[in-house]
Amino acid sequence: MQIKIKTEIRQEQIRKAAIQLISEVSLNNLTIADIADKIGVTKSNIYRHFPSKIAIIEDIIKMIDFKLQKIILDSETIKDPSEKLRNIFLSHIKLLKNCNGAPLFIFTDKLCMSSSNIKSVMQNTVNTYTQQINGIISEGIEYGNFKNDIDIKTAVEVYLGLIQSVIFQWLVSNGAFSPAARGEKFWEIFLNGVTE
Repeated sequence: MQIKIKTEIRQEQIRKAAIQLISEVSLNNLTIADIADKIGVTKSNIYRHFPSKIAIIEDIIKMIDFKLQKIILDSETIKDPSEKLRNIFLSHIKLLKNCNGAPLFIFTDKLCMSSSNIKSVMQNTVNTYTQQINGIISEGIEYGNFKNDIDIKTAVEVYLGLIQSVIFQWLVSNGAFSPAARGEKFWEIFLNGVTE
């Protein structure tokens, strides 16, 4: 006999199972049946909460966006722009680690790129986040923390690339190192590139 669980709790279980399975079997091979098996419910139970695999992926991206926005919001109390950016950088790495790197797979998957709904949600998430990082770098330039002649757009792209690189290396090493420690080293490289 299955116990009825609140919608929000069940949806979170579905998201977590999907994230874990994406890193294990790939997004392309992920099925509703896999998710149902993972959390011990029927496929119809999954469909009560999400009409399709695409809807689950969209929900995961919205969850990632929410968590990124929380990271930004939590960093607002930090006045120094370079320290604020460092905090966001390391928190972003921690978020990706806790999601088993699944966001990297989602944001680069052919299925996701072919879905206009998913692509729109991803684009919104990326645009909002990059604008916020752009703003912090601009603030750092204004306050003299960063070089005043850096190309901000390129700096943001390098910043994101370093985060992705840490997580990609961690994934291919099967977790052989601490992403936080590697992130600190990568942060120093980024900081050296944008400071006087």
